[in-house]
Amino acid sequence: MRLCMIAVVLALVNATNASMASDCDCGYREPSSNTFWNEMWYMDFEERQNFAIGNQNLYSHKDLFFSNYEIAAKFNDSYARVFRKENVVITNESLEIAITVDGLEPFVNNENQRIICGGIGTTRQDFLYGSFRSYMRTTNVEGTVTGMFVYHPEGEIDIEIVSAVKPSQAYFATHPGITENGKASSLTHGNYIFDFDPSQDYHEYRFDWYPDLVVFYIDSIEQYRITTNVLSQPSRVMFNHWTDGNQNFSQGPAKENAYLNDMQHRKNRHNFEKS
Repeated sequence: MRLCMIAVVLALVNATNASMASDCDCGYREPSSNTFWNEMWYMDFEERQNFAIGNQNLYSHKDLFFSNYEIAAKFNDSYARVFRKENVVITNESLEIAITVDGLEPFVNNENQRIICGGIGTTRQDFLYGSFRSYMRTTNVEGTVTGMFVYHPEGEIDIEIVSAVKPSQAYFATHPGITENGKASSLTHGNYIFDFDPSQDYHEYRFDWYPDLVVFYIDSIEQYRITTNVLSQPSRVMFNHWTDGNQNFSQGPAKENAYLNDMQHRKNRHNFEKS
């Protein structure tokens, strides 16, 4: 069954306490945290809107970066993650990120038989603190990982969903991560078990990044906080959809094509106020 993930990136950068900025006539206030953000970066993938992006010019869009590289296999029984820009398209007024296995034999560890993954990010690499949000519907094809994150070579802040894990859940992390007794430490890793099936409808995934603190949300409800190894470098925003056969995490490889869609973030769904 073909399922899509719709993703829209919303980033509000440069946070201050709202009471300190009460006299400012520009910016955005987050009512739930009383945080004041003074800049918005917004991308809408609905073709009929002002931010229209059609497939004919998607790959040349100045604000977008497309993953077009290979990440070597990390384990003997896993696969290289091969990313190609063609696995990111506009469809059904959303952004679709695909994993394709058509015509391949994904269970033979052979360099000539590769599964293709997809990823997209911002060309901007200067995001430093902010509220990062997307509406997504994940795949129900087992063996894939959906990732939403900010990236700098020195670290990351991640939300990941592993399609094979039941009950479905989101994993939250800061990198570099900490392990304790061979397991991921709660200092840099957390999770939230959904009370819904993320492949059946669109939900908001969000993290608010502050100096020395990251707050993770699902559908605008806070679920986890991390204060250890919080990234402090300007970064780019990324989304990816991948599979590699690692039985300890992705549990793939995927056996069929899988699709993730990012939905346009309609203006009437913004959870903040113009100041």
